[in-house]
Amino acid sequence: MAQLERDIIRERVHAGVRNARGAGKTLGRPKRIVDRERVLALHNQGLGLRQIATELSVGYGTVRERLKEVSGNP
Repeated sequence: MAQLERDIIRERVHAGVRNARGAGKTLGRPKRIVDRERVLALHNQGLGLRQIATELSVGYGTVRERLKEVSGNP
């Protein structure tokens, strides 16, 4: 019985997400806008990724991703 209820809930959630996307809603967490050139400049000054993250008030992973985008390395 519990499995049936979970399946029904899952179907309703998927239907809601489909309807929202169909209506043009943006789903998920908003992207943090970080200036790639500023990240690169700080990196070229010799700062580490964690120091750059602290300086720009963003996460370590965000800094790492922006450096990947700028350098073109996968």
